[in-house]
Amino acid sequence: MKATQQLMDEHESIKIVLSAMETIYNDLENKVAFDTLQFEKIIDFIKVFADINHHGKEEELLFPALEKKGFSHDSGPVRVMVNEHQIGRSYIIALTEAVSEYKNGDKKVLENIISLSRDSVTLLRNHIEKENKVLFPMADQVLDPEESNMLFDAFEKIGEERMGTVKHKEYITLVEDFRSTFLANNLKKNNFKIEMI
Repeated sequence: MKATQQLMDEHESIKIVLSAMETIYNDLENKVAFDTLQFEKIIDFIKVFADINHHGKEEELLFPALEKKGFSHDSGPVRVMVNEHQIGRSYIIALTEAVSEYKNGDKKVLENIISLSRDSVTLLRNHIEKENKVLFPMADQVLDPEESNMLFDAFEKIGEERMGTVKHKEYITLVEDFRSTFLANNLKKNNFKIEMI
């Protein structure tokens, strides 16, 4: 398997969690009670699986490999992706704080939670499309099979170090649960699949 395919497979799981987040913020706009426990699971998944694990693989391994092949660190697709990772982190930090304020009794932060959630979903969906359709095909063109295999093995190591087997299984269960509870109809329409590495 190509190293980029592992990242694309992870994108499928991230997209399911983003759809769960979207369902929750749409419910909040329609005055449905806020399930903070489910929402905190989403935030944890984005922090650990999507950022520390997935974006870590990109920033620490893939992007430097592409820079060795002539990609610029300061401009072009690598710089765009790094900037978007940073923006996404700022959204999740702000969401974590807003949910904490909500749980401490400040119900006025709901509008902020809705807005930040919408911004996070939009950013990450667009980011995934750029990587899947632009950056990863470019990477596949410049990385030879041996380099791709080495990256794949290094990605696996990061996953084990950052999540561990138990946490990884928890995330698989979470994604499957979100698929069945939040998204059954949506997923049938969009033909999403779960392929987590």
